[in-house]
Amino acid sequence: MKKCGKLFKSNYRLTRHVNKKNPCVFQTNNIDTSGNVIINNNFNLTVNVFGKEDLSHINPEAIIDSWREINREYIDDYIRAGKLVINFHGLVRQNPLNNNVTLSNIQSPITKVVTDNGIVTRHIKEAVSDVVKTRAEQLVTFKDRIDDTNDRVFKIPKNVSTWNHIEQFGESGLAHEDLYKNTRSVKTLAKVALI
Repeated sequence: MKKCGKLFKSNYRLTRHVNKKNPCVFQTNNIDTSGNVIINNNFNLTVNVFGKEDLSHINPEAIIDSWREINREYIDDYIRAGKLVINFHGLVRQNPLNNNVTLSNIQSPITKVVTDNGIVTRHIKEAVSDVVKTRAEQLVTFKDRIDDTNDRVFKIPKNVSTWNHIEQFGESGLAHEDLYKNTRSVKTLAKVALI
């Protein structure tokens, strides 16, 4: 049961919410001409289109710290590259305006993506591949800033190998080898990346 953008598990809670002293404000969603979704609920929130996110809040040091942690946990270059792309996706989503790919139900094979044409539903495998490809492309643009922040990062052979895989993910998405071969399925990757 839904009213004013809130979800209620029972009629009792819905009735109690409706009978409050302050009346509910109904939530309405509009799509402007650029494809951004505007949610009207006493304030406007313009969600950025997928692939055109604002990356200004991302600090290269946060990427380097994430990379150090991943290097301690994982041995395989493919997995390190995939995990770094997923962590970068998390950094992108720290800005609420960049939450433009959603998986509303963990069991569902359908995701919603904000595109230039509005909100589009996509199959989870397709959406995950697009997320990995786009985030890898965006991460590659940070190479110079990472190198300026810490010039030793790209002098370590395993980091160079990991970065080569990130570039390959940027070119072909999940088609570049199996991102989590023998350890995670594409659906599990989607849960990690999209929620």
